[in-house]
Amino acid sequence: MNPTNPSVRPTPVALYACIHDATDPFTVMRSLHETATDHGWKVAASLYDTGPLTRPPARRLAWRTVTELLAARKVHGVVTPDSHHVDLATLTAHGAFAEYRTLTPLVRHPHHYRTTLPADPALVREARHTIRARLAEWHVSEDTAQTAELILSELLTNAVIHTTGPDITVEVSHPRHDEVLVAVTDHSPTHPSAAPSPHPARDEHGRGLHLIEALATSWGTTPAHDGAGKTVWARIPAPS
Repeated sequence: MNPTNPSVRPTPVALYACIHDATDPFTVMRSLHETATDHGWKVAASLYDTGPLTRPPARRLAWRTVTELLAARKVHGVVTPDSHHVDLATLTAHGAFAEYRTLTPLVRHPHHYRTTLPADPALVREARHTIRARLAEWHVSEDTAQTAELILSELLTNAVIHTTGPDITVEVSHPRHDEVLVAVTDHSPTHPSAAPSPHPARDEHGRGLHLIEALATSWGTTPAHDGAGKTVWARIPAPS
């Protein structure tokens, strides 16, 4: 995959990594995105699994999705940290080229907080206060902290409503001086959508997602590595 000529349609690629608990997924995936952008490729999918690289690729949900995209010719290549993250035989079979990049840093960013809470509506307020305290420690501006707290509240409330499991994981990180990242992982495989509801007056869930779309730089979902849930994340601008 060569850098794209302006007159040629950009090569569609998938970003993929298998991320261990000791790393920050936002940092890894952002680095992969920057690599694709530098080469002039179009990012058609951004996927990652969590857990050790020793887990067989066939047992990784996100990697199976990548192989399906390759088979359907929806992507023509994969951007990944290094060859250990992917199944080279699969890439060769589909004629795809894996662009390897050493990502820096690969360790968890010091401004990263993660906690797992029971799926209890009463804990939403507690989670908001905890995250606000962390952002204050990281010297994030009051306006940004309020936005992050509001978005987290919407994500967490939706997760509590829809999850089919006993707990929910909340993450917040400040990997760059100009953004804050929040994410909520639950056990529901249903991915939210900000598409207009046919009954907007009664659809609090839909209104919450429209609010996130308005306040965040970007947001999206990633399937959980075990296929039993998903992570909903949002990037929030954090101007100096």
